[in-house]
Amino acid sequence: MTEASFKRTVLFVAAAASFLGPFMISTVNIALPAIGQYFGADAVTLGWVATSYMLATVVALVPVGKAADIAGRRKVFALGAAIVALFNILVLFSINLSFLIICRVFQGIGGAMIVTTSVAILASVFRLGKEERPWG
Repeated sequence: MTEASFKRTVLFVAAAASFLGPFMISTVNIALPAIGQYFGADAVTLGWVATSYMLATVVALVPVGKAADIAGRRKVFALGAAIVALFNILVLFSINLSFLIICRVFQGIGGAMIVTTSVAILASVFRLGKEERPWG
């Protein structure tokens, strides 16, 4: 694999991963009425289905970034992708709303692992010299 094709692959994976976070937040908002009807949940409880992902992501961003600096960005990125995939599957088997919310929390932690490391990986692959930086 040439360096240019490697950089294109990293850019594609990072762009797809960066899309994942907002996608996971917005898709559940569309499904909330159906989720509420299926589980017989009120609006306050349904709010936690959407909020749990965002809250877990925000809380995990800094610790995950530090862990990525220690353990390696690629490892943390891969683990985050595996966590998101696993809990996306487990959401399908939710027997009650509490389990669904717990799965969303773990999806948020995995999402934080992906979002935090994807930007750092991009920065390490596309190193810009001082003359190439737009800010000087």
